[in-house]
Amino acid sequence: MYRAIAGQHYRDLWATTIRVPVLKLDRFAGGLTPLRAHSGSQTKSLRLAGGDGREYQFRSVDKDPTASLAPELQGSVVAKARRDGVSASFPAAAVVASALLEAAGVLHADQTLAVMPDDPALGEFQAEFKGVLGMMEERPSEITEDTASAGGPRRVISPTRLFHRLDASPNDRVDARAFLRARLMDILMGDRDRHRDQFRWAASTGGGPTFWQPISRDHDEAFVNLDGLTLDVIRLYVPPLVTFEADYPKDWRLNWHARELDRRFLVGLGRDTWDSVATALQRVLTDAVIEDAVRRMPPEMYAIGGERLARPLRSRRDRLVQEALRYYAFLAREVEIHATDAAEVAEITRVDEHRVDVSIRARSDVQPYFVRRFDDRETREIRLMLWGGDDHVVVRGSASPGIRLRVVGGAGDDVFVDSTRAGGVKFYDDQGRSSVEAGRRVAIDARPHKEWVGSDLDRYPPREWGTWWRPIPWLEANSDLGVFVGAGFLRTEYGFRRAPYASHIRGRVGYATGAQAVRADLEGEFHPENASRFWRIDLLASGIEVLRYHGLGNDTPDDGGGDFYRVSQQVYSLEPALVMPIGRHVAVNAGVAARWSHTGDNAGRLIATLRDTLLGARDFGQLGGRLAFEIDTRDRPLNPTRGIHFSAAGRLHPPLWDVPSTFGSGEAEAAAFLSARILGAPTLALHAGGRKVWGTFPFFESAFLGGRASLPGYHRNRFAGDASVYGGAELRVSVARTYLALPAVWGLFGTADAGRVYVNGASPGGWHPSGGGGVWLGFLDPGNTVSLGITSTREGRLLQAGVGFGF
Repeated sequence: MYRAIAGQHYRDLWATTIRVPVLKLDRFAGGLTPLRAHSGSQTKSLRLAGGDGREYQFRSVDKDPTASLAPELQGSVVAKARRDGVSASFPAAAVVASALLEAAGVLHADQTLAVMPDDPALGEFQAEFKGVLGMMEERPSEITEDTASAGGPRRVISPTRLFHRLDASPNDRVDARAFLRARLMDILMGDRDRHRDQFRWAASTGGGPTFWQPISRDHDEAFVNLDGLTLDVIRLYVPPLVTFEADYPKDWRLNWHARELDRRFLVGLGRDTWDSVATALQRVLTDAVIEDAVRRMPPEMYAIGGERLARPLRSRRDRLVQEALRYYAFLAREVEIHATDAAEVAEITRVDEHRVDVSIRARSDVQPYFVRRFDDRETREIRLMLWGGDDHVVVRGSASPGIRLRVVGGAGDDVFVDSTRAGGVKFYDDQGRSSVEAGRRVAIDARPHKEWVGSDLDRYPPREWGTWWRPIPWLEANSDLGVFVGAGFLRTEYGFRRAPYASHIRGRVGYATGAQAVRADLEGEFHPENASRFWRIDLLASGIEVLRYHGLGNDTPDDGGGDFYRVSQQVYSLEPALVMPIGRHVAVNAGVAARWSHTGDNAGRLIATLRDTLLGARDFGQLGGRLAFEIDTRDRPLNPTRGIHFSAAGRLHPPLWDVPSTFGSGEAEAAAFLSARILGAPTLALHAGGRKVWGTFPFFESAFLGGRASLPGYHRNRFAGDASVYGGAELRVSVARTYLALPAVWGLFGTADAGRVYVNGASPGGWHPSGGGGVWLGFLDPGNTVSLGITSTREGRLLQAGVGFGF
């Protein structure tokens, strides 16, 4: 059962006793001298200088993913779960990968499996590294290096230096075919961890511009087997958690960490090149080559896992061309072409309504360094990033636009010439003194925008392409709804300069067993290009918005039986709004609202006796406007530990549709969260709020109290008036960490609340207190919290369970 949940992984290989050589410090590479140790997030390594003048690195095979955990988590079940996760990696991945890369003609550092000796020559590192099983490899040094595995004397540079050179001028370029070959091998081996630091770059020999070839490094994540029910659930929300098997995963999931490199370095290669490179690899990677590579693992491991690894490798090899073309098509939909800081000339020609030619050259050169034809059957959008230099861009062609063109200027004084007739081109430049020459009205978008520039600490660009779908559960249980079970989806679409996304849509539908009613909602956010403001729309169809009505007043009775005060009402609403953020934590939104409700016969209930006199007790439609203000500094929306949240909103409904006379409402709520770094990590949560309604209003617009959000312990809508106030405090304490299919933390909470409603300024009956407590459970992170509690009042006890807390 445990392995079905946590995963089979490669536990049997990790538990296998193997024989490997002990590293001879005095003989290897002419003798090794320790230089310095390094501990990464998981791997510990030791750099050594060889007597041959080269630098080497010893990297531990076993990982320690607990190193980044807080001290209080060391030795906990969370730490044990992380340690257990190491078994998902293939222990001999590096040596198998090295053999495959060698056969494919990819530059790499050869790896040798060895045990570090208990040798005084290790000096201060002896205690830490003696007896450690690891991979010994040459570590290409920057600037100059003799790397036999790289084919002879080469200049070798780091990724940081490479990007500096690429940005400076077209005299430095990436060997795109060599990089494609290396990346297709990563895809074949299922290596998902391929960010910029996983490559060094070797210079080509010969005259002319310098072409840099990748030296592929650090293949610890090759062949990773992230199986198990737990990871099957997590990977829905963490896309890069792929597993090595006969079939390839979705392209962007496997290649998520390589998105910076792939989108920049492969943009110049067309479909035919991808096909030919993948086909050549297929021919080279014969069954015999795969078998030889797999046999590089220790014989004891091969006896158990040799065929288990070889079988999916052969299957993936057979599908490599179609997988390569699938990934090519994915990258080709939105392309980003990077020029340099030199002065350059870019020519963009609409050949016909489907095809676009792009060429870029230095102004001092005749021959372009970038040439490619794009087809709208593959490409929807081309983004040309000019960067620095005084650039000259010419867009020509009379064909109607099939591919959208975006030209982004840089720090120089750029000239944009647009001689097209049909448009389809947008120019951007918020730096320098740029100009446009066009036969029609063409403007430059000069709104400030900070372009992302990668670094060793910031490897992953913001996503501006594609769409992401994922499912979401919807669960709740309380004395009003019964068990509420539902599900939905999140759909996020990304686009150019649309942060954090172009659109985000959440759709859900669920059923309440106690209320015997359905609730469905759809929320959407739509962000325009390079703007902080965005549009929001909310649609609702629900039978659980108003569940009870006891009449107006603070002392209304609750003695008519459980069903007497219930209300059966179906609500449909539409609320579009414009949201205007002010800084990081403040937002104002304004919009309109349309709402129609159908209140059923409700035979035998209080509401039925009021149908002829109570506004809104029959079918009722209303239109109105809404203005809201929000401040939010919380560290997270569910189970926050610090920060404040303040919201205020006002609505106005004029005498339209079924509204007899103007009425309005105002409401506000404030919450604060305070935590202490002591035993139990307690968080004190405080909140207070209220609502006021003016004019003649339908009953369902009353200032209600009751329910988890305002007055726990009382039924939802228990009290109704034209005004309400409430407040409360909740203490949340962490008790222990555990492992329930997922790493989890559980705790206790206690709550005390009070509230009252007013009618025409009167509030007989005073305050309605409530108090209670319960347990909470946070999966993976305390922000993913569910809670279960019981609250007592003078009217009885009520159960509440759901996602997060009441506030």
